Amino acid sequence: MRPCVPTRHGIASVWLLAIIAFLAAVTALIGNEVVQSRAAYRKRISHLQAEWLARGALEKGMRECAEAAMEGQATLPTDLLPGANGLVTWKALAAGQMQFMAEATAGEIPNRSTRRFSVVAKRQGGAWVAASPVERIANTLKK
Repeated sequence: MRPCVPTRHGIASVWLLAIIAFLAAVTALIGNEVVQSRAAYRKRISHLQAEWLARGALEKGMRECAEAAMEGQATLPTDLLPGANGLVTWKALAAGQMQFMAEATAGEIPNRSTRRFSVVAKRQGGAWVAASPVERIANTLKK
């Protein structure tokens, strides 16, 4: 008579189920990382676009400022970037010096970013030239 040996037919199904659960968890983690990195990328792009638009607005203001102008402002063309806008204002400080302040907004609603810059410029030849480093104006945004 043969001894009774227990059969182990169900163990392969348990291992297969464990492997599938592990692969599903790894896939979910990778998908979550991809979604988060894409959101961070879009946010960084809107920050950079707003920063470069604000710096461009400063340059546009220095180029458009007339020699006798005491105060003025200029806007960036709206076709530069969809949904973006920029504004530069200037005012006289002292003889031959102007302060230029620029603000630009870029990006879509969840990642919308606004940047502000200021620079003091002096008249040199026929153009305005920065007399100080460009200063980022932080923590002054309207809520």
